[in-house]
Amino acid sequence: MTTWDVERYKSKSVETVSKSSANRELAIIKRMLNLAVDWGLLDSNPASRVKLFKEEETPIHVLTDDEEDRLLASAPEHLLPILIIALHTGMRRGEILSLQWHQVDFRERVITVEQSKSGRIRHIPMNKLVRDVLRYLSDASPLGHVFKWHGAAIQRVTTSFRTALQNSGIPRCRFHDLRHTFATRLVLSGIDLVTVKELMGHADITTTMRYAHPSPDSKRRAVDSLCREESGRYVADGGNPEDGSNAQVVEKYGAPDTIRTCDTRFRKPAAGL
Repeated sequence: MTTWDVERYKSKSVETVSKSSANRELAIIKRMLNLAVDWGLLDSNPASRVKLFKEEETPIHVLTDDEEDRLLASAPEHLLPILIIALHTGMRRGEILSLQWHQVDFRERVITVEQSKSGRIRHIPMNKLVRDVLRYLSDASPLGHVFKWHGAAIQRVTTSFRTALQNSGIPRCRFHDLRHTFATRLVLSGIDLVTVKELMGHADITTTMRYAHPSPDSKRRAVDSLCREESGRYVADGGNPEDGSNAQVVEKYGAPDTIRTCDTRFRKPAAGL
């Protein structure tokens, strides 16, 4: 096998699968050939210089509060608790559908995810809503899988989720976007990325940063926070810094004929005064 052989396989693969799938296959090939080198079966890895495809980021949809309300209102009975758990724990669809009661600890208020994508066990605290939903479900069936319908474990929610989206008028939303929504809301609420990383079960914080989409308001609050406390922050009680008419404005920004700033260290008369 030569590097050219691997390149040809790489080019041919995208005719039938996506670039992301082709990259996963190529990663496996690279790993197998690396092992062959380690075991003395090959002198070098012919795939080592073959580059992965550049993958385009899939657009994500973070639900607004109104969209969440409409989605939950449109969800059928068996889907509703699944959606609530997804929005309030950030668990993946497979993790939710495979969840069993021995993973739910009501005493410690923790869900233990045993089969995660990263291969690591993680513990997710339950908020009151999650705890109430799971307690309601446990009264009906306290053994085996958490999410059942007519006594059988729910295996798929693709059709019911798509129908709920159509009925709620929400476009271009995937089940995985509920996980995006969970992470984004945490970040916008001021939760640090390390905590978000642990809740999401990411091995690398770089992955967590992809889920953080700061709003224009949060960016503005971030830079506004740099103004010194002792000089006051912007205008209090609805004042308008543009006309200088409010006494609060004069105190915090300087009089109209001066250089106006919220920081007294840089306040001085305008030139020529």
